[in-house]
Amino acid sequence: MNKKYIILVIAVLVVLYASSLLFKDSALAPNAQDAKKLEVATTTSSTTTAPKPVVKKTSTPAAPKIGAYTVSYTDAGFSPGVIEVKLGSTIKFVNNSSRELSVASTDIGGFGVTLLNQKGSIVRGGTFSVTFTGTGTWRYMNRLYQRDGGNIIVK
Repeated sequence: MNKKYIILVIAVLVVLYASSLLFKDSALAPNAQDAKKLEVATTTSSTTTAPKPVVKKTSTPAAPKIGAYTVSYTDAGFSPGVIEVKLGSTIKFVNNSSRELSVASTDIGGFGVTLLNQKGSIVRGGTFSVTFTGTGTWRYMNRLYQRDGGNIIVK
């Protein structure tokens, strides 16, 4: 039985390593300060809603403000790819693509893993919202098309 667990652990590590290679060019690595912030335990909330019309926000504000932000998922990937927000802000992921979206964290450990792991998937027009109650940098991807990813920086 121990052999099965060892093989399972090795397989999981290989998958995680392969995922990190896929995002090498598109994801920003957190600096030492961000890595320290990721160790802080925090509480978060997330919701999934039915499809409804949304206004697409395509630019990152010059100075982050507390409020609601939109990340659009298109056939070309997430836009913006990097978004900076203040603590307490909500990010709404909107599926504007021709394929399904299932937001998933690419980080190992920390609250971002559960925060950004959407249950199920959404079709075109659907949304997934996340409120950030902790500071740090989180990487995410579309679990169904793992080459598409982005970063959220919460200050």
